[in-house]
Amino acid sequence: MNGVWKHFNNDQGGFTLIEVMTALVLVTLILTAFTHSYAVWRQLDTTVNQPSEQELLLFQLQLMRLFEMETDYAVSGRSSFDTWSDEHEDTISYSQYRDVIRRRVNQLGHEVLMQRITHFRVFEHPEGLELHLLLDGKQKKWVMYHPGNFLERTEVTDADGDQE
Repeated sequence: MNGVWKHFNNDQGGFTLIEVMTALVLVTLILTAFTHSYAVWRQLDTTVNQPSEQELLLFQLQLMRLFEMETDYAVSGRSSFDTWSDEHEDTISYSQYRDVIRRRVNQLGHEVLMQRITHFRVFEHPEGLELHLLLDGKQKKWVMYHPGNFLERTEVTDADGDQE
């Protein structure tokens, strides 16, 4: 029996169960306080949640570039439109869902293009589409021109003035 007690009572350094539990409780409390403080700071710091003009400009340029590359388009609702590409055989849908504008290719998945949009409307325009969106109380409007509309409206004439 002396051999067993000698094994347990050898005064080696280490942590007791109480010390480990105390450390875990302290780490948990610190992490909880940090995450809560960070969430409150994100809500109070308005500059973090504000979309920038550069973000909107980038969204507009990206959307216009993609729109010009597509073969055809149609307004499919008050806040959505579809485009088709013969080259890639893709159907791309753009729509608003809650406060985001998202893109969906061939009805698979969703890609968020722009966030914090409270109002998004799409209208037919003689040369393409007219988009209206409300971003932080500011209304933005622009027209996306589609090359197909220019080709339909342009008459080709030869040097003699005859239409071809």
